Amino acid sequence: MTPRPVPKLLVVSRDPVVVRELTAAARGFQVVSQRDLTAPIAPTLGAHPTIVGVIAEYMSRQSTALELLQNVRSLRPALRRVVVSDFADLSLVVEGLHTGLLDGIVYRPIETQELRVALRIPDAVATTNAKAKTNRVA
Repeated sequence: MTPRPVPKLLVVSRDPVVVRELTAAARGFQVVSQRDLTAPIAPTLGAHPTIVGVIAEYMSRQSTALELLQNVRSLRPALRRVVVSDFADLSLVVEGLHTGLLDGIVYRPIETQELRVALRIPDAVATTNAKAKTNRVA
């Protein structure tokens, strides 16, 4: 029997600390990262068909994360779209939640449960994936 592939999360952030925090919080998922928020997203999504969600770093006064997530929504509408931020001024992000562009917001420091809630991924799925990944590594 062929093992089920481990689902992936795409993290788009210029900050390696954010990538590390998200990788640590994304238990049960493999993390793929892209540093450039302005680079085309289609090649990365095409190269990783098991991506289930995209997490983009939101920076105040820049809409690049939201533009990137708009592109994700047009390319693969079923993917979960989340922003990570440590800023209090998130009026654009809140608007993104209300319009359906975003599925969630994760604030730093990032915790596993908060990430799962933002991605709307049930604990049972993540726990099953974590066990499958652990079993394959062992």
